[in-house]
Amino acid sequence: MFDRLFGRRWLVIAVYAIALPVAGWLCSRITLDSNLLNLLPGDIPAVKTVRKLESWSGTLQFMYLGLVRDDRTSLSDLKRFADEVGAELERSPWVKAPISVGVDVTAIRKAAPLFLDPDDLATVGKHLDVAVKARRKQQSGFFFDLEDAQPARLNLDDILPKYQRRFQWESGGQGAAGAPSAMLSRMRARTNADGTLLYYLSPDEKMLTFFFNPVFPPDQLAHYPELVADVDRAIALGRVNVPGAAAVEVYRGGAYPLQWDQRDTTDRKSTRLNSSHLVI
Repeated sequence: MFDRLFGRRWLVIAVYAIALPVAGWLCSRITLDSNLLNLLPGDIPAVKTVRKLESWSGTLQFMYLGLVRDDRTSLSDLKRFADEVGAELERSPWVKAPISVGVDVTAIRKAAPLFLDPDDLATVGKHLDVAVKARRKQQSGFFFDLEDAQPARLNLDDILPKYQRRFQWESGGQGAAGAPSAMLSRMRARTNADGTLLYYLSPDEKMLTFFFNPVFPPDQLAHYPELVADVDRAIALGRVNVPGAAAVEVYRGGAYPLQWDQRDTTDRKSTRLNSSHLVI
């Protein structure tokens, strides 16, 4: 039977010609799981905590940059530096846009003057009734005017200046008793120039953090070196465009640097182990 099998050499060659490419393709699909957390039992409390964080934040598939300043860099320069780095990173093919440098507080800014005193609620109600009646009259068939009538609007000119002074955004705001509003002052200090974006700042205002999502998952790091190169390029350009941020220290964090370090450690240990086996 052995002679009969190998006597059909062309059949054997054809089988090898088909099997080898398939085997090579299957081997190329094998990935190295560099997440050491997967090697630990799932019932460990710390592992359970990390798994919960992963489920809440999309398996922690983000990377962040921590920008730390000292007294040589002003807070405004730190904000500008973050904006410059974030804008440059949005041009990277390895980063999903937009970059999360802060949270939009436009709605909060617009709503701040709407917290009315109880005494003014009746006044607002009266003005609202007048505006509704005027609009209803204009839309009825009994309204005739040879002149171009102005559209009915809610007129709050008698109480609006009071709340504009109390919640003056640009100056930090005034409390009900005339004292500076600490909340608005803190918010205004942490926002961008037009007061629409609230940065992720530490309580001491020394560190600003922003997040971004690469286009590949953290367990597939073939293009991680290109991502790091784009991050370094964005940081370098940010320092050029904001000279006052030259002393800012930049730290990388998140799942991607951690996975890369774990993968690098695993590769180096496996290479050392294979080398020791060859020596033996």
